[in-house]
Amino acid sequence: MPPNSQARARPGASEDQGLPSGTDAELSFEAALDAIEDLITRIESGEIGLEESIVAYERGVALVKRCRDALQKAELKVETLNKELAAAADTEAQGSDRPIDR
Repeated sequence: MPPNSQARARPGASEDQGLPSGTDAELSFEAALDAIEDLITRIESGEIGLEESIVAYERGVALVKRCRDALQKAELKVETLNKELAAAADTEAQGSDRPIDR
């Protein structure tokens, strides 16, 4: 084990053990991805035991769901904005086809 891995696997630091920290729902998309990558690294390296690996895996699943939800919301927002932009462009195009009243 690397020298600092013992400190990370020590009981009492719930986030370091892969336990939900209570703030996962508040993590930004990027921070959640970083947390997932960290969990994967720790599980694959054997840095943590089987029981802790299962808990870390559970946290990882929750983080992946959170990231998927965030991506879905972002995708819907982009679609909405694109529709609004297209509608505005259509309105402008229809307005330019009208003859000018003098």
